[in-house]
Amino acid sequence: MAASLSAKLNELRAEAITKDDPSLMEQAIEIASQPNFRMSVQDLIKRTMRRATANGATKVLTYLLDLGADVEAVRSHETFPWTGDLVENDADYDYNKPHMDVLEILVAHGWDVNTYDSDQGGTPLLWSVLRYPELVQWCLDHGARVDDPDYRPHALGYSCDPPQFTADGTETRHSAPRGPLTILGRAATDASVETFELLRARGAPMDPRTLHIATECGRLDMVRHLVDVVGLDVNAIEYHLGDCCATPLCYLAHPPRGNNENYRAVTTFLLERGANPDLPSGLPGCPIMDSANLCAQQFHSEVFLNAVKAWQAKQQSDGADEGVPDTKQTDV
Repeated sequence: MAASLSAKLNELRAEAITKDDPSLMEQAIEIASQPNFRMSVQDLIKRTMRRATANGATKVLTYLLDLGADVEAVRSHETFPWTGDLVENDADYDYNKPHMDVLEILVAHGWDVNTYDSDQGGTPLLWSVLRYPELVQWCLDHGARVDDPDYRPHALGYSCDPPQFTADGTETRHSAPRGPLTILGRAATDASVETFELLRARGAPMDPRTLHIATECGRLDMVRHLVDVVGLDVNAIEYHLGDCCATPLCYLAHPPRGNNENYRAVTTFLLERGANPDLPSGLPGCPIMDSANLCAQQFHSEVFLNAVKAWQAKQQSDGADEGVPDTKQTDV
């Protein structure tokens, strides 16, 4: 009997979300209200609220919140469509984009857009929607922070401050801590230049790896903006404590990017803006070659090496042209 009731409850719950029908949810709650049932009503409401949020079941979500569901229990990642059997299998469905109407309902019931599960490596909503300008603006309009000092992702952080060493050569880590990425560092991966500038205008701190990140992703438009408009240093050195160093060019010299034609334009652009492929950037004992060129030679990154050779040949050609006097006759 208990097993059949549990099956019935799960069926009603799934159908309520699929059809966005609160009346079916009412029936499920009636089952959970029975004495000694294995799932409490509050547990059912909490679990279903998360599914309704992820699947855009706005009527069911509103019904549950009006019943007293704890809106603060919703984490930012739970606002994204769930790819399980409750979401329609649609090749054109964007599983990376939250439902705007769901977000409006949550905020209307007191949800904080800055909430996230730091213990699980989660991120605030704004960090996760940077590819969608309308959602970025919505987050900012509803109080999203561009500077979150509590954010500590599990991903490795970096610094562009050189480490210091004691007299015996021991590295002291305090001089260059492994800090978290900032939202501008995240924006360098997939946000538009316009979104990047919107966040910067709101006071978002620059990540020391911003240019390195955009270069690593092969984003020529972002790289051009960071160099020509923001003024980032094309020869900035990124220090991995206890490991190695890298300039933006080093990312392009290393495989697989060093053999990928899609990165040639970024390589050429950085060279034209003064990036030095022979700049020593290694630390003593670093296992990686100490310049982009040496790295490319070590790993046989032919696309990168050919791009450097073409740039050098152009430099020599331009220099030769400048040294040739103008012998054109002028009319007297």
